[in-house]
Amino acid sequence: MDHLLTEKPKPTSNSAHKKALKKRMTIMVITVVIIIGSVLGIHALEKFIIGKMVAKFVSRTVFISASRSKTETWTPMLSAVGSLVAVNGVEVSPEQPGMITEILFNSGEIVAAGQPLIKLDTSTDQEDLKNFEAQLSLAQLKYNQQASLFKSRSTSEISLDEARAQLQQANAAKARTQVIINQKTIKAPFAGKIGIRKANLGQYVSPGNSLVTLQSMNPLYVQFSLPEQNIRHLFVGQPIEVKIDNFPGETFKGKISALDAEVNVKTRNLLIEATLPNDSMKLYPGMFANINVLLPEQKNVVTVPETAVTFSLFGDSIFVIEAAGKDKDGKQILKAKERYISTGERKNNRIAIKTNLKAGEVVVTSGQLKLTDDTEVIINNSVKLPSMSPEAVKKDRS
Repeated sequence: MDHLLTEKPKPTSNSAHKKALKKRMTIMVITVVIIIGSVLGIHALEKFIIGKMVAKFVSRTVFISASRSKTETWTPMLSAVGSLVAVNGVEVSPEQPGMITEILFNSGEIVAAGQPLIKLDTSTDQEDLKNFEAQLSLAQLKYNQQASLFKSRSTSEISLDEARAQLQQANAAKARTQVIINQKTIKAPFAGKIGIRKANLGQYVSPGNSLVTLQSMNPLYVQFSLPEQNIRHLFVGQPIEVKIDNFPGETFKGKISALDAEVNVKTRNLLIEATLPNDSMKLYPGMFANINVLLPEQKNVVTVPETAVTFSLFGDSIFVIEAAGKDKDGKQILKAKERYISTGERKNNRIAIKTNLKAGEVVVTSGQLKLTDDTEVIINNSVKLPSMSPEAVKKDRS
């Protein structure tokens, strides 16, 4: 029983374990607090740095060039592309078969209407003509004899009719042969420029064979198409301007001479034909043409340089310069304000502004990529932008 009455010492391992666990928890909490504090500190530092950078960026002054919008008397136009076409153009070909005996023109020259171009062999036809002339003389004698006899009642009326018919047949045979002879001298059906000949002396040709091209050169037609929604703006006699790539800087003027009778059901375009004088003979049928159809003048149209407009999927916009007070040195502060606008036609490197801009307002013409709304700017127009006209671009490339 003594051993039962003897008090056993309490184990110390459980107490030490709890103390170690508590110490670890304390260290972990402190570590977590330090990590969270570091993250929050880094975030605050980043925010502070970004704020400084943004403030510095916003306050940065941008150099731009600018120009005032102005009102103009504007001639709107409808643009299209087309081709020059000869008023008359044919492939000269023979009506009768035969061998070429003479070529009476030089390739590329101007010929008059009715001028002989090519002659075919008519020797056989000439002999036929002599034969029919002899038959005609005999028929004429017989008819005269029958007519005289009929007056004296010495022959019947039917004999006289037969003699008359033979005379007419002989006359027709002679005339037909003369027509064939005439047709073997091939003439220019109208005045124009002859092309390069496709036939040679001694060559046998048949009806329909192309011998040479003939094109009337002055005036010319220019044919082009415009969408059906423009029909209400078109009328015969309306002025047009034509530009040809081969003659940069030159404008050829003409007038609409005809509108087609129907709209193409596939393209919904209307074919238009205009007459274009060609006194200089510079233009040729088949040339590609850029056409502007001139519409009635519009007055007080607000325009700006084309470079002032920024085009995007979200809408066309411009930056307008506005005064924003003065700085500490007393100098005026200028800021760029973005505005969304709607545009109209373009002409001579300027573009019409339909809405949200008044004449006299100053707009940014270069440097827009560096701007945001309310950016402070300084105007510097000492650097001139190159012209973006097609003529200037071609000249720069060459």
